[in-house]
This record gives sequence, C-alpha cells and structure tokens, in this order.
Amino acid sequence: MTSDKMITHILLQNNYKIQLKDDKKFPIWDTNNHSEFKISSIPDSEFNIEITDIKPKLYYSIFLDNRIKYIKQIKYKKAIYSVIKKSIAEYLQHDNNIQIKEYILKQLENEGKTISQKRKELYSIINEIFKQLFMIENIDQEEFNKIDIDNIDSICKEVYGSKCSNSICHYVSPKSITNISKEDVHESILLFNLKNRSILEDIDKLKKFLKSVNETITNKTNDELRKQFIDHHYTKYILKKYNTALLTNIKDIINDIRKNTVSCKLKIFSLNSNKVININLKNNLLNHFLEEIIRNKFKRFQIFDNIQFEISDEKFIYDEKYEILLRDEDISVNRINEIYKNVKNSFYNNINLFDYNYKSTSFLPKNDKFKNIFTQNSCNSNT
Repeated sequence: MTSDKMITHILLQNNYKIQLKDDKKFPIWDTNNHSEFKISSIPDSEFNIEITDIKPKLYYSIFLDNRIKYIKQIKYKKAIYSVIKKSIAEYLQHDNNIQIKEYILKQLENEGKTISQKRKELYSIINEIFKQLFMIENIDQEEFNKIDIDNIDSICKEVYGSKCSNSICHYVSPKSITNISKEDVHESILLFNLKNRSILEDIDKLKKFLKSVNETITNKTNDELRKQFIDHHYTKYILKKYNTALLTNIKDIINDIRKNTVSCKLKIFSLNSNKVININLKNNLLNHFLEEIIRNKFKRFQIFDNIQFEISDEKFIYDEKYEILLRDEDISVNRINEIYKNVKNSFYNNINLFDYNYKSTSFLPKNDKFKNIFTQNSCNSNT
C-alpha cells in the first residue's frame, strides 16, 4: 500500500508478492457493487493467470518439469493415433484399395476364426499399410517439447502435385516395387509367434529344436540354421490347402498395397531414450489399431466406412453447471498430478518456508534425503 492508501500489491501466504496492474489498483476504502470493501473480498477471490501469450515460452523453458512432459507425451500419443485412424480410413476408401478393404473386412467378420487367428493373419497386411502411410522419425526431448500438439489433426496428402513436407508430413520419392512371396508371408506369420521368435534368437534353443525334429545341424552357419528352421515349418504349413490359399491371398493383397505407392507420409515422432514414446511406438500403435478393428465392431465400422470419429466438446451434451466431461487422458493426467502432489507435499513438509534472517523465501531441507527430489529444472519457487 502506498502513502496515499492505494493497494498496489497482494501478499500471499507463501510470502510471494503479486503486483497489480495500474488499472487494477484501488484505494483501501473502495467498495464493490454490493457495497463491500474490495480489500475484504480478496481472500475469497480466484486469481487467473494470463498465460496465453507466454505459454510457448513456458513450454520451451527450463520450467517445463517432467510431469508436464509426461502429460504432453500422453496427449501426443492420443493425437497421433487419431490421425492414424483417419489416414487409414481415407486410404481404404480409394477405388484402388477397395479389394484390400473388402479382404480385411471379410477376415474380421469371419466368425469361424478366433481372435488370435485374425490377429496373426492380418498383422502382415496392417503392417504393410502402416509402412505405406507412416514413417518413424527419431527426435530428442528438446525437439519433442517444441511440437504443437494442437496442430496434429489432419492427414498427410499431396495437393495438386505439390510435395507435402512440413512439420508432421514428409515426402518420400517413389521407389521400385519389390513383390513379396508366399515364403515371405509365411515367415511373417511364423515370427508373429513369440515362442518361434525366441528360438530363432537363441542359437542353443535353435539347435535343440532342429535336433528334436531330426534335422542335420553339423557344419552349418547360424544363418543357415535359421533358414532351416523356417523351411521346416513352411514345409509342414503348406500341407494344408487352407494355409496355401491363405498365403496366396495375403501375398496378393500385400503386393496390391505396394503397387499403390503413397509418397506423402505422416511422421510418427519417437524418443529413443524415453520409455513412454520409444522406438517401438509405431508397433505399439499398430497393435492398438489391430486390436480395435478385431475386438470393437463400432470402431471397425467407423474406420472402414470412414465415419468421422474425432471427439470434441460439442459432440457430447452435458450440463456445465452440474456435470463435467472426462476423457481417458484426463484420468491419466489426474493420476500423474496426484503422484506429483504427494511428492511435492513431502518436499514442502520438510522445509522452512520463511527464512527470517534474510526476510525472503528460501528452501532449507531439514532432511538430506529430500534435497534432490526436485532440481532447478523441474520445480522451484518460480514454477
């Protein structure tokens, strides 16, 4: 308060002083519309921070703590998955891809096949579509922090022959087409089984298996042994007419996909050193997509009939006064915030908030074990 009784600052309980804008300063005797002193209403007021203008700087600054980064990664994964579904939905509507769409649907709606059988037989086809439409780009944490998630909402495609390269799309020059064989399809189906994959990756297990089926393993390289393992299973697999027809159908579908090359690809950003978004993110998204179209008939209908399925506030009707709208990412964010709050409380419970010797806010841990809970980059009094 100034000498002329003008309120210019508000002192918070944590000894932090907030300066009021010039047009918000008021004399101590000033009243509101209810004839109440304004100064009396301050404890009941909510303080709104005007953060819109400084938000980009805040996101790229040292004050971006791990909690915010983690929440942003969750939102990115949800945003990119939504674009992936829209991209595949539009891809399947093209006249050149009708046969591909009809084959996938026929397999999905086949009630004689188990979920695991559908998963195993369709994986190669969905994986090929992913290769056509998407590409992995490895980036570091600093680059990821600069991504504007709000702009990840449209599919990648060339417009009137112009190249599509931008922050989330990349133009790839067409390459010569290599057709796949029935043996290649069988190998993909074989290695979809984790047990078979583990045998191929362990030479001792591989030799043990080949001996058990009376295969000769002497004087052979590791690569020759692996090929022998695959050939052994292929010989047994094609004894059934159903399997032979299946390999032929999948081969033809994959070759059709490769024939209709897509040059404008969506970038899927991958953080090598991060456990949430890592080098396997593309595979995680692929498996998620495959499970959805197999298990969820409604999601399948949305994708294969190209129904708009993005979630927006306007899509759901609710009473804003008595109800709130919760999405799945809200639940994840809430859990992260709860953990963060518990750790933060532990931190503040073990410090002297006011150091009266210096008459300023300070952080003085009573217990050494709490000294390194937060670093300057993750949490401090300015955050």
